[in-house]
Amino acid sequence: MTKNWKAVEKRICEWLDGVIPATRNSKIFMGDAVEDIAWDGFSIEVKSRNIFPKYLYAWFEQATTNANGKVPIIIWHHDGMRIGKQLVVIKAEDFKNLVERWEGNAGSK
Repeated sequence: MTKNWKAVEKRICEWLDGVIPATRNSKIFMGDAVEDIAWDGFSIEVKSRNIFPKYLYAWFEQATTNANGKVPIIIWHHDGMRIGKQLVVIKAEDFKNLVERWEGNAGSK
């Protein structure tokens, strides 16, 4: 029986695979400690949970409301963390669009 996280990982890999090929390494190297998905220069680790921090939804709703048509992003800072080490939270569809646009522009230079 396939676990939910495996199905989510597979669907995300299929969704990413298109203009830029995506490879599901966790399937190829089963049991090895490898990235879940290789997508161009990105190493993607897929995490799926039933419980999600409610405050993250609230933060993202605020970012979306304030974005005025721009891409909403959260930079998640832990007190005392050095600048540049923060986590960035962005919708997967926005991330995919930005990377595909970036890749398309890279080829035209």
